Amino acid sequence: MKLMSSDVRPFHACVFKIFEDSNWEIRYQGLDNLYGLFTKMDAAFQTKWLPMLSYLGPVFSYFVGSLWDKEEYVRSKAFALIRTFGTLHLRSAFRCWEAYFLTATDRQRTSVIKLMIQLNALFPDWQVIQWESLLEALEVKQQADRATDTQSVDILERYMRSSPYNPAYHSHNSGDDRDSDGLTQEERENEDLLTVEIENARVLMLTLALQMLGSHLPVDTVQISRLKYILVDCMGFNDCRRYVVSGEWVVTFGNISYDSSNSLQNTFLIAASRGLKKIMDSFAPLPAETVASMAPDVLERNRVELAENSSPGVHFIDVVLKLFNSGVDVAGLNHMMLKIWLETILIVMYKHNILEREFEHSIVNCMKQIIELLTKDISEENKLLILEILKCLLRRSDHLTAMVLSKQIMALGKLMTKLGDKMNEPVFLKAKEFLKSAFLRFAVAGLFVLMFKNQTVSDTNNRDVDLFFVLRTVIDPEDVVPDEDMQEIVYLRDQPVRDVLDKLMKQQMERKAFSTVLHNMCRYVETVHSHPYSESILNDYAVFLNTLTKHTTGWRRPEWDINPLFTMSAILLKEHPYHYAILLPQIQNLLRHGLQNCTIEVESVVKLLGSYSALVSIPGSSPDNVFAQIIMDEVKSGLNSRTKIHKDTMLVLLELVLWDSTPEHEVWFDEIEQLLPGEHSTSTAVAGGYRRVRYFDTALPTLLEPLSYFLKLPPASQQFTKKDFKTYSTVAELLVTLCVDDNSNLYRVFGMQKLDETRHCLRFLSWFLLGILRETNTSLLLVEFEDTIIELLVQTFNSIPIDFDTPDINFSYSPAGESLVLGFLIVKAWVLLMLRWEDNRPTFWMSLWPALRRLLSRIDPETLSVAGNVGLSVWNLFLSLLQFLFTCRSAVVMITQQSNGYVGQERVALNEFEMQVKHIQRMFITPPVQVPTTMLNDQLFLELRDVMRLQAETIMFQSSKSASTANNGL
Repeated sequence: MKLMSSDVRPFHACVFKIFEDSNWEIRYQGLDNLYGLFTKMDAAFQTKWLPMLSYLGPVFSYFVGSLWDKEEYVRSKAFALIRTFGTLHLRSAFRCWEAYFLTATDRQRTSVIKLMIQLNALFPDWQVIQWESLLEALEVKQQADRATDTQSVDILERYMRSSPYNPAYHSHNSGDDRDSDGLTQEERENEDLLTVEIENARVLMLTLALQMLGSHLPVDTVQISRLKYILVDCMGFNDCRRYVVSGEWVVTFGNISYDSSNSLQNTFLIAASRGLKKIMDSFAPLPAETVASMAPDVLERNRVELAENSSPGVHFIDVVLKLFNSGVDVAGLNHMMLKIWLETILIVMYKHNILEREFEHSIVNCMKQIIELLTKDISEENKLLILEILKCLLRRSDHLTAMVLSKQIMALGKLMTKLGDKMNEPVFLKAKEFLKSAFLRFAVAGLFVLMFKNQTVSDTNNRDVDLFFVLRTVIDPEDVVPDEDMQEIVYLRDQPVRDVLDKLMKQQMERKAFSTVLHNMCRYVETVHSHPYSESILNDYAVFLNTLTKHTTGWRRPEWDINPLFTMSAILLKEHPYHYAILLPQIQNLLRHGLQNCTIEVESVVKLLGSYSALVSIPGSSPDNVFAQIIMDEVKSGLNSRTKIHKDTMLVLLELVLWDSTPEHEVWFDEIEQLLPGEHSTSTAVAGGYRRVRYFDTALPTLLEPLSYFLKLPPASQQFTKKDFKTYSTVAELLVTLCVDDNSNLYRVFGMQKLDETRHCLRFLSWFLLGILRETNTSLLLVEFEDTIIELLVQTFNSIPIDFDTPDINFSYSPAGESLVLGFLIVKAWVLLMLRWEDNRPTFWMSLWPALRRLLSRIDPETLSVAGNVGLSVWNLFLSLLQFLFTCRSAVVMITQQSNGYVGQERVALNEFEMQVKHIQRMFITPPVQVPTTMLNDQLFLELRDVMRLQAETIMFQSSKSASTANNGL
């Protein structure tokens, strides 16, 4: 020691020479000398040579470094010798080490701290450095470190190698190229290297501190707060503060600012994350003095937890949670860092008290961020870690799990849907295991109502997540709901339906969400579990339907959708035919309620009709389809009193009845019926094969009178819409179909008409004749009724009450105007029918032409120029008829040459009308291009639509006029 006090360099050089020797035997023998040196130290020695202890620090570093010597003999001897160190010897050696640490440069500290970290990892109970020394070194500002460290001299480095950190190394540098700070390029490089060494030392010191804390070395709360403040500051958290509150030190911090391109921050984050993971996973029994100070009741309550009730990690839970709650794109982290973060979260969930209220908000937000990672592009290992975290949270806290359960199910659903048929993948199996546990845990708590509510109808074709694939995969037939209150065994696959039946009416939700739940319950029954259901569930379903019809009575049609219940009812009835006594009455009420108050879809109604086929062979059931009877009753009611049923529903039902009666739609019906589960028996054997049993076949004849009556009536609404037009044309098609199927119906239909009700007959004939024209393949012949039609037309043209001398701008809205237009329309339709029948007999025109001449002769040509003249409208109708005859190549325009002279005689001075007359005259010389019959038929439909629109506007005009008169009277 006296030699060292005069000059330490020869001693250090000797130690260096021994332990850097390539001959392992020399290193092996040198251990004895160092062992003797450190085992001879006592308190008096340390007191006497206190200023010289720092010189022994590098010597002890060589001794500790021998524990990882490349030669096994040296390693074994070093390990055996250091294990024989007594407590006093270790403290003396560590004191020398610490003294060297406090005076060393950052480069020297780096090598010392590495050895300290290794030694502490090998012997966790050894405190290789005092907390105060380590924390003070971490708290020193970097500027002060640079000013101090650059003047320190590493004695050993003089003998090892030339170093840029040695001031003498640069004494010969006399370059003149300097930067803005007055430094040469080489000095700038040295400056940068020095900065790196400083930061490396800080990283290693932080690593050592966290490792020592995780090893449960004695530390007080003040020192923990200092370490926590250093930690969050080094990791990059914003607004870090440390202050005293009620006598306790508190550390607060904001979000972390993470820059993935910042290598220094990445280094600190990796070191801190690993240290935090060790701390969170470190538990030790409570000290005896702590247990002794506990109250008896607390001691008894916590007796089971006393063995693992002390962890320094409780002070850092907020730091761990904040990592995920700072808005950092955790999916962009590298695999290892993300894995460390997730493993730390898993430890927190598994071992720490996460039920404290102060952590609830942070944990929920943290879990949301972690759940979203499942759908991101991360490694399978990290996905498995996340699934383990979710499973752990489910075991630890139902309350916290419930707050993120919906998000969990959606994320896992996306994950499983993406994997598809890769059902043996570890991630798929783990996700399935978690979802099954969650379903069983929350099955009776309204989970499935929540799931069905969140799975919107618009997501039906969403390829990202298929909820019903997930349910079908996760739920096994033997899974039973673990509920002690249940008086019967409830299978998990029944619970989604039971859940909705029991809880939907009790919850307050928007009507759109209400419909969404019904839609998804129906899809569940369709795609996941259609049968069997217990009798109690079927009874509950019947009660549910009864309650629902009452609950939704006042709801507006667009606010909700009843059609999923039609489909679900069809499936349940088809799969449980022997329980029809329970289901059928309420399903009938549901159908009536839907037809009268809701918007219906024809496919859902067809499914309901098809389901009744399962009941035909059941004893006691009606042989007639009760659903078809309900529909026919509603159709009749709608035809007879059109305000009783909504026109949209009326149109759907009429189309359904029409399609059912035509062979063209057989395939469409079969496709819909095939969607129902179970056997399909809606066909009957006929000669040459099988024919589908029509739902309305037996009841169709009863529609003859209502259909005929409907076609006689003017529009019921004040605006004749496209749907109104389609309704009339559908009624006409249906009536024509009935007459085609049974020719006797044609005589019944015409027998219902009364010629004295001219306008009614004209309306009926217009729609009926156009309906016949639309049926291109029909063999229906009306030649027998030609005389009746001629009589009606002649009566109309001869007796129509028109005052040609009095202008009337509203002639088109008048009854006479409607009758006249309809009369000409019927003439055109009859012409097309004669062309179809190839009937060139002149009987029709010989009877009709005189009536037309008489009508036209009543028009005074002098009055045609008067504004609002009625005669001009009549002439336009006649000219339109002539043009129509030419375009369809009617023979009458070729043989009735006197028409040419008559038209010429009736020319007037009106330019537009005169041009039209000349155009018609030219047609007698050069006929126009022939127009296809189908196009002419469509044109007649358009003309008829215009007539109906005028009548609808007449109703609106008369209503407003009556209201105005009533107001004036008041």
